[in-house]
Amino acid sequence: MTKEEVGLHDLAKEITFLLPSNILAQYDFELKGDHPFIQGNCALLDTMLRNLLENAYKYSQPDGHILISTGESDGSAFMVVTDNGPGMTDMKKENAIKWHYRVSDKQSYGSGLSLSIVQKIVALHRAELSFRDGNKGSGYEGEGASGLEAHVRFTI
Repeated sequence: MTKEEVGLHDLAKEITFLLPSNILAQYDFELKGDHPFIQGNCALLDTMLRNLLENAYKYSQPDGHILISTGESDGSAFMVVTDNGPGMTDMKKENAIKWHYRVSDKQSYGSGLSLSIVQKIVALHRAELSFRDGNKGSGYEGEGASGLEAHVRFTI
């Protein structure tokens, strides 16, 4: 795998800008944080973030808020994608990275591969992927709209 210096914040900005116009019109995307750099494969990281963003808007309500945060802490760089969808149970969080596992039967498209692909890319970068419940206190509202945070932590 070819590695180069990749700015996580810059990558997120570029990918968000290139999302389809109908998606940008339906959801409120916000990018915040510092500008950490890692050694990684830009094409694979691009695929990783696109898959995380697609899941975020796929499971959020129209007019939903999707936050992409980047930064550094404790010798690591991180990227977090937060949505205001229904979130996942602990069991679904554990199974989400399995091949062909679909978090919801309500989606009419998808093969259940995107988060397993994300996990493979994360592993190739010797990083860690975790899922946490979103924060209702961050502007998320509505019954069951706790949201989900997908955290990717890279060792610098």
